[in-house]
Parts: sequence; C-alpha cells; structure tokens
Amino acid sequence: MDKKEYSRQVIAAMRHLRADEIAAIRAEIEGHIEDRMEPLLELQGIDEEEAQRRSIAAMGDPAEIGRAFQKHYSYFWLWVDRAIIALIVLVLWGTVWRIPGHLENVKDNLTARYAPMSFLHETTRKQWVDMEVDLRAQVGSDILRVYAVGTKENEATIFWCGYDESIHGQVGQWSVEYEDCHILEILVHASGGGAYAYVDTVEVETGTPSVTAVVKRYGERITLDIPLVWEETP
Repeated sequence: MDKKEYSRQVIAAMRHLRADEIAAIRAEIEGHIEDRMEPLLELQGIDEEEAQRRSIAAMGDPAEIGRAFQKHYSYFWLWVDRAIIALIVLVLWGTVWRIPGHLENVKDNLTARYAPMSFLHETTRKQWVDMEVDLRAQVGSDILRVYAVGTKENEATIFWCGYDESIHGQVGQWSVEYEDCHILEILVHASGGGAYAYVDTVEVETGTPSVTAVVKRYGERITLDIPLVWEETP
C-alpha cells in the first residue's frame, strides 16, 4: 500500500465531504506520511519504498483515522446551509409556479444553481449518491455542473446539470465524453428551457480515484476531473 492508497482508504471511511475537503484531507494524510519518511531516509539510510511502508504502518488503521477525521467535520453548518438554500428555493417556487412562460425557466435555473439534488427522487439519492460535489465549467453562456457522484463495482455514476449564466436565459443541449471510460447508460431527469439534468453511468475499474469528463461545444474543449470514493471490499 502506498500513500495514495492509504489516503484513499481514509477518505472512504468518511461521509458527506465536499470536493475541497477531500483534497485537503488527502494532502494532510500524505503530508504526515512524508514527514515520517524523512528521518528514515536521511538518518537510517532506508530506501524510499521501505520508508513509506514503515511510515504507513505507523499511521495505523486507515478506517480508524477516517473516523477520527470525521469528528472534525460537523454536519451542523452543512445542514444549516442546505436549509437556507431550500427555504430560498421554496419561497421562489411558491412565487412563480403559477406564472407561465419564462418564469418557469427561472425556477429550473435556480434549482440547478442552488439545489440540484431536487432533480432526483429520494430513492435515487439513497441508492446511487455517495458524495455531493460542486464542479462547474462554463461553455459559451452555459454553466455545466457535476453535483454528485456514486460508485459500485466497476461503475461510476455522474450526476450533471446545466443552466444559462442568466436566470432568464435558455440552456443549450450538450453531451459529455469520458477519457478512457465507456458510457453504459444516460438517464435524463430534466430537459427544459431553464435547466438540463441527467445522469451518466460509466464503466470504470473499481478503485479508480477519478474520471475525466470532456465537453466539446462551440469549438471549445472543456475537461473536468471528477473525484470518486469507493467502499472498502470486505
């Protein structure tokens, strides 16, 4: 086991992390391992592979480390943030749902911006979503967003939505390819003028730390590196 695999196992033992939190935890864990390796390399003359093995062993069980880290990531402010967003969306929905025309698009646009999980049925969220993320890229006037991911054996599920940068704008149609991955299924959840939401299921080797999505439109080529978290195999 190397330091990247160790940090992956630590993260796999945690839940409800944002992409930036995953990156910070990975950097901290790997930094601790490198700090432990330094005296072994410099003072004891041990080769790098053996120094890394001893340093990882000294760190302890990655699952226990993950549970210890989890205590420092309180859910309180996460739920407060979501409650505020949900309240705003509900107020806006209550104001515009009866009004025809472009205001319906405004509602969809705001949902994609602030509460894209609302596109998913509760059963879908429980069965398929392992981690919420917030990865965005702009193509023309459209904002493309990955808002959640899930994994199971040799498959990754990527949840996408798109909206125009103006809340009154019309979102265009677009498609995504994946580097070194085969798309198994595409399921559309919403396809209106104000927002577009769908789910890709791609074939990927279990344990792969990330997949790279490629969007080609208007002569541009945009890539997004999407992190994946896998459950430990018993």
